[in-house]
Amino acid sequence: MAYDSDSAFMESNLVRVPLSVKNSTDRFGFDFSADEVSYDYCIPIAVLRKRELKWNKMLKKFDKFKRKNPELLKSRCRKGIPYSMRGRAWIHLSGANILEEKNPGLFGKLLTQDKPECAKDIGMIMKDLHRTFPKHELFSTPGGQTSLQQLLTALMAFKPEHGYCQAMAPVVATLLIHMPVESAFWVMVQVMDSYLPSYYTEGFQVFQIDCELFDVLMSLYAPNLSKHLQSIGALSVVYLLEWYMCIFCRTLPFSSALRIYDMFFCEGPIVMHKTAIALMKLYMEKNDHYLQYPTISDFYPALKHLPEEATHEKFLVPQLLSIKLSKVLLTKLQERAARKFKGVEEARQINRMQNTQSITNLAATDDGDTSDE
Repeated sequence: MAYDSDSAFMESNLVRVPLSVKNSTDRFGFDFSADEVSYDYCIPIAVLRKRELKWNKMLKKFDKFKRKNPELLKSRCRKGIPYSMRGRAWIHLSGANILEEKNPGLFGKLLTQDKPECAKDIGMIMKDLHRTFPKHELFSTPGGQTSLQQLLTALMAFKPEHGYCQAMAPVVATLLIHMPVESAFWVMVQVMDSYLPSYYTEGFQVFQIDCELFDVLMSLYAPNLSKHLQSIGALSVVYLLEWYMCIFCRTLPFSSALRIYDMFFCEGPIVMHKTAIALMKLYMEKNDHYLQYPTISDFYPALKHLPEEATHEKFLVPQLLSIKLSKVLLTKLQERAARKFKGVEEARQINRMQNTQSITNLAATDDGDTSDE
């Protein structure tokens, strides 16, 4: 494996930096008040500059570098892509640059298409504009909201079979913070086609299969916690809906979410599963913390207020990387989860048909009985 000269730099070496009360936003563009946030963790400037130079050189001949040094590329993504390089890196990692080159002018054409059948979805998009990252400087302005509206509307025109799903908005917004609207459009197309195919379609069947998969992974990596959750009847679909569908950008501090995106665009959905397991191990499994939540009415709210010790990149990323999960094993478990889900769905379908038939028979009996006793 290729060696990176700054590979010894770990999350534990992040520098704690006080935020100036003179600034109204943090380094990512989100509003903050002195009573909410008073510090941040940053990479030392010398290390950051070194990484920026490496990424700049790598992105100039990205395809060649990716082909010859896949492990080094993965290592650099795991350490975190420099903020100034992140947009370009995500575009190349996802292959969106290739789609954009092959389809010049398509994005503009999609914006001019009249789609009366999408009127309901467009109405939902308009309602979500002011609710998507309202504290970010980009989306607190008409220009940022217009870009968000254009991108989501173009996605509907490009993929009418998907329609609009509210979970798409924060993911799209995260992309728009880092790149131009047309590039963000093609990255999101890749997310929907290559990374999370059929995730945002009606019924969310692939997402539900991933919930089955997560339950299996929990039984392997956190067995005691898994048994406890089963005993209280906790359903992973309840909390994974936001975690997975938004790729954690509404769950984690933004700095941590960006680290997840760096690895996600390099390694794929396996990163989401590792992140979810890492969060549960750091928060719930550590010191048997889960025992404090004997019912689902206690457990679900607790996941809405994850502590910094579980969510900050300084703690989360090392825990995530410590989870040994191969893509080969993940694929086998996915296939098993899909078969189980299919079996459950078929059983539900049969049950629905039987119930429908029973109702039909009952209705026929009622229609035939005209006696008035």
